[in-house]
Amino acid sequence: MRFVFVFATLLATQLFAADDTLSLGDFETWTWEGLEKSTEQVKQGTHSGKWANLKQSPTIKPKRVPEDWSSYDRLTFWMYSEKANGQSLTLVCNSENKADKEGWDYYFLHFRVDWEGWKLFNLRLGGDIVGTRKPVGWHKIDYLSINAGGWQHHPLADTVLYVDDVKLVRDPVRVRVTDREVVQEDGLRRIIYSLEIENRSGEALSFGLESRSRGEADEHVYTLGGVLRKTPEIAAGETATIRPELSASAKRLAAGEPLTREEFVITVKTGNPDIPDPEVILGAAIPLPEREHPLLFATADTFAQAKARAEKYPWAKKTLDGIISSADSAAALTVDIPDEVGQWSQRQACVQGLRRGVHRLAV
Repeated sequence: MRFVFVFATLLATQLFAADDTLSLGDFETWTWEGLEKSTEQVKQGTHSGKWANLKQSPTIKPKRVPEDWSSYDRLTFWMYSEKANGQSLTLVCNSENKADKEGWDYYFLHFRVDWEGWKLFNLRLGGDIVGTRKPVGWHKIDYLSINAGGWQHHPLADTVLYVDDVKLVRDPVRVRVTDREVVQEDGLRRIIYSLEIENRSGEALSFGLESRSRGEADEHVYTLGGVLRKTPEIAAGETATIRPELSASAKRLAAGEPLTREEFVITVKTGNPDIPDPEVILGAAIPLPEREHPLLFATADTFAQAKARAEKYPWAKKTLDGIISSADSAAALTVDIPDEVGQWSQRQACVQGLRRGVHRLAV
């Protein structure tokens, strides 16, 4: 009996734990519900999980997962697509809250099959995978699933996918933005960030740093600076702070498209090929040109013209009075903002519905 217990313990350790990672499916010895073991397309090892005939199997899920994910930072997996057919999928980490009577409580991510070949999903728990309604927390995960049905999704007949190397990852180093300061001086706009880098390993280490622009633009208005080639040595459990910045001259800002957002990625190199390196995204938008009050799309001259028209034409006065009356009524409204996040694209849902209005200025 003792031998059986020890063997079972070793097997569970092999299936689930390896340093800072926890396997939820390598498809070498076991597979998920809805998948079949396959050697056709493999990212690591000798097998992957094949997902075909989504109408018959609209949901895939491991038979079991550990309940407590709170010590991990990311969920990663590889997915191979034979065709970029736009299939809609939803990943669910269920965390049902019995105390919440409003409905289903879970963490989710919607995504579309818009690629061919292998793609790495490197998803932050609580960042890329977010909660809807009132999930209990990452310490209570009931199951993991990927779904081709529900949420107005429909399985497509030509969808063929392969899944491999699914695992939870605890970052040996954590990077996060702790402060952001905007400075405007000498014709230069500077967005200065404070990045905290935490060494979560058991020994003092220095981590390499890499940076790159994000997106397809060949040229950027902003320039990223202040990124060291590596951090100073950080003791185990301690942190170091670096201060990269995005900067742009007034001339370059004037030549850019207002409200366009530019993003840059800083990667902290762990030196572990089995763990995707942690990243942080720094972004800044090109501001609207400076203008005098009122800070609207209408100028002071526009309002003066509207008042002059209202004094001259009855129809213009009626229109202007109506706009002012509507504005006074809107200012007096008590807005009831929902206290919880919805699962729709607008991320907030109002029970009373949405009202839209169009106002025209008498010019």
